[in-house]
Amino acid sequence: SILILNNRIIILTILVSLGIIGVSLYIMSTLDVEPKPKPTAEITNIISGKSKVTDDFTLHDTYDKEFNISNLKNKFSLVYFGFARCPDLCPYTLNKFREAASLLAVANIENIQFIFLSIDPERDDNLTLRGFAQESGGKDVIAVTGSEVELDKLVNSLKAYYAKDD
Repeated sequence: SILILNNRIIILTILVSLGIIGVSLYIMSTLDVEPKPKPTAEITNIISGKSKVTDDFTLHDTYDKEFNISNLKNKFSLVYFGFARCPDLCPYTLNKFREAASLLAVANIENIQFIFLSIDPERDDNLTLRGFAQESGGKDVIAVTGSEVELDKLVNSLKAYYAKDD
């Protein structure tokens, strides 16, 4: 009778322990206080490579070569809006672009391009923009700019927003 009682206590202890573990795991899984955002249609389209850029635009790279909608086709493009006279954030972000490009090259991932879109074409001439992009982002960053009208065409197609302080 003592042996049967000991077996029952052991079985009961195991069942209670498993129950406590199960309840603990459930509570831990529900304690994620930050709700995870659901991807919007635009994010889903960008991730899937089905970008909504439909309006043609004409920008120019640092060698005054035309950059338009055909440069975005069949490529995953990471676009960063900024300006060459940006003292902190723009160079930091372009440096992160360079690091990402190195990691992607090691992983043998192709068809990804990093684009620095200058929103200050009045001050970011080709030479200034070229130097800034090479210094901050290296050869992996394509720096482009254009007239405000042409910039707005691309920005509106991307459903993005930018503002300049004068």
